[in-house]
Amino acid sequence: MRILFVDKVKKPATVITSINETPGYPASNLASDFLNEQYISIFPHDVITIDLGADTELNCVFLAYLNAAVFDIEIRNNASSVVYTQASYSNSRPVLPIYLGSIVTGRYIEISADASLGLASFIDTDVDMGLYLKMKGLGSGVYFETEDGGPLNGHDLSIFSETTSLRSKTGQIISTQFPFLAARKWDFGAQTYAMVQIFLTNLKLLGLQNPTYMDFFPDTLEYDDPIYCAITKVTGPKRSGVEFTYSFEIQEAR
Repeated sequence: MRILFVDKVKKPATVITSINETPGYPASNLASDFLNEQYISIFPHDVITIDLGADTELNCVFLAYLNAAVFDIEIRNNASSVVYTQASYSNSRPVLPIYLGSIVTGRYIEISADASLGLASFIDTDVDMGLYLKMKGLGSGVYFETEDGGPLNGHDLSIFSETTSLRSKTGQIISTQFPFLAARKWDFGAQTYAMVQIFLTNLKLLGLQNPTYMDFFPDTLEYDDPIYCAITKVTGPKRSGVEFTYSFEIQEAR
């Protein structure tokens, strides 16, 4: 499991711009805690530039709800030298992790995409016809990765909703509908004291109920999707011999 505890895109020094942004939905919205604020361009194509303000260590980039099927990504350092580049990157998940292979030092992250060339498979084409480029969030930094031994096998693919309703005695129902969101509980075993301390230190930087990006199974997408979520509860750590166990719960954020 990989967790972006410290999102460098949300730092105060970061400036996000694009060539064709809509005034009401600027590219700066990509740094918001709220995905639904989103960015929208005035054309199907655009180039988005994230300036982190200084050279910064990075090993991942997360994109949330980019509607284009493919995109180009380039990362440059303060001297404008390219430290990572990938053309025609396939956009296959609502929250898409891009792993750089190693830690690079970069300042500028540039995303170039054209929704008119094709929409991502998870996009509802009845609602989004590719007339505008759209994206809801973007994160980057150095992820924390749990040790072998966690998460333990088995987890529930739970969902929840804050939908409320009133029901009359004769069977009429009036409801206020809210979307279904994901909820997960993860149990970790066979963790060293050193790794537990790193986890807790990073958790204190993020805090409970503050959203960030997670990839539960970075080596496969067969078991669960990456997600934008908040840690809502931590249990433990509990020592058993020389090893530790702990668990935490998350809820999807929008």
